[in-house]
Amino acid sequence: MLYKNLPLRDGRFLLFIRRLLDTVAMIKFLLGGHWADVNAVWMAHRDYRRDKKKYKNQPSINLLKIFPEAHRNIVVDYFFKRKKYF
Repeated sequence: MLYKNLPLRDGRFLLFIRRLLDTVAMIKFLLGGHWADVNAVWMAHRDYRRDKKKYKNQPSINLLKIFPEAHRNIVVDYFFKRKKYF
């Protein structure tokens, strides 16, 4: 979703952060023995690598910079503000 909906210059950094967070989650799942979750993260990254060739026309503007609700961080909302519904 990030790759096809963000301009390349803006999306690269967010994709890097996403990949980093997914790797941390996968390590946590590995250590906890949650094999189905490890497999889900692995398959999601495999599918991304396979499907990103389909999206050749990224948008020219970053909608995350236009809409005010896009500046909210749901990770912070969930873990620190204890918000459970979005």
